[in-house]
Amino acid sequence: MFTDLLTLVTKSMDLFILIFSRMMGMFFIAPMFSRNNIPATVKVGLSMIMSYIILPFIISETELQVETAEFIFLIVKEVFTGFCIGLCANVIFNIFSAAGANADIQIGLSMAQMMDTSTGEQRTVTGQLFNAFAFLIFFAVDAHHLLIKAIVNSFKLLPINTINLYTDNFISFVIKLYGYVTVASIQLVIPIIIVLFLGNVLLAFMSKVMPQMNVFIVGMPFKIIVGFMIFSFTLSSVKGIILEVLKKMMEYLYLFINIS
Repeated sequence: MFTDLLTLVTKSMDLFILIFSRMMGMFFIAPMFSRNNIPATVKVGLSMIMSYIILPFIISETELQVETAEFIFLIVKEVFTGFCIGLCANVIFNIFSAAGANADIQIGLSMAQMMDTSTGEQRTVTGQLFNAFAFLIFFAVDAHHLLIKAIVNSFKLLPINTINLYTDNFISFVIKLYGYVTVASIQLVIPIIIVLFLGNVLLAFMSKVMPQMNVFIVGMPFKIIVGFMIFSFTLSSVKGIILEVLKKMMEYLYLFINIS
């Protein structure tokens, strides 16, 4: 069986290269797979293995007879297609970092940032907590399998030999996507925002009642303690929202593939 598949790859090397190009584009930008602590050789190896598995299923559905210049264009198009699919998933996954940043603005920790060595980005404290929690849920519900399934299904919904990448709906899709990211990032931390807003009102009232109290000294630890208390109390509901975000990620991936 292995010999038969190897022979198939040899005979359909041009199709294999195009499949590999799309997989590479996705693995180098998609959440989890694009992390810096995953060596490039592993990403290339995963792309080759997935391409090797996918090839027998689409070879009968794809007729590829192109010139060299068009083949090079198709390679670039496939890399870009995989990149866009992975980027779409990555944008939605960044909801958790944005939610943490929104919370830290209210808590007063927006300047207390740390380096995320897996991505090379600066993240806030709460953003890092949200990301870690989301990563655990991502693997716990096998969302990485769904992400790979989406890229595999894209070969049926967006065949290799098609060269139209955008439609008139693409701009509206981008606006809808970023609108959802903004709303979801606020929805995740809305309890913290509301409680800390009321806390700020309380501190303002106390500063009027007791002018001798230094609100700036009292307010900072007060907001940090209250903020993380609310975060811990709402952790169970946050889990449900994260699951909904992951579900939406799959919906937006298929929506992008269908309009491309």
